[in-house]
Amino acid sequence: MSGSDQRAAPAAPDGVELPLFPLAAALLPGGSLQLRIFEPRYLDMIGRCMREGAAFGVVRILEGGDTGAGGARRMATAGTSARIVDFDTLPDGLLGISCVGEQCFRVLARWQRPDGLHMARVQWLEAASLPSDPRQLAVLLAQ
Repeated sequence: MSGSDQRAAPAAPDGVELPLFPLAAALLPGGSLQLRIFEPRYLDMIGRCMREGAAFGVVRILEGGDTGAGGARRMATAGTSARIVDFDTLPDGLLGISCVGEQCFRVLARWQRPDGLHMARVQWLEAASLPSDPRQLAVLLAQ
């Protein structure tokens, strides 16, 4: 992702660059997620993900909202990558997408592009390092 509309990513020791979609809910690996996309920053992000076959990151909002200029002011430091598996135009004319959660990650660095899209450099978490008891996955919800 290059272009004049993006600031340089902050330096991080390692990791992968991932666009973020902050939500009031968390997504876990294997979970399904239905989204209505209407903000230009997310329409652009979804278009890029679909063209490139790439995933985006879902992180839980800890403070703020999930739409508008104010948006998410504070987000969890861990999340899950989401892969788009289907899309359609909804009856209200908005883009509807169906996603599946893939892999958990830890946010190493986060920044916001001029168009408002949140970006992060992330480190993938090994599935074996995740708790097997779903109650212990609260770490993804509370951070």
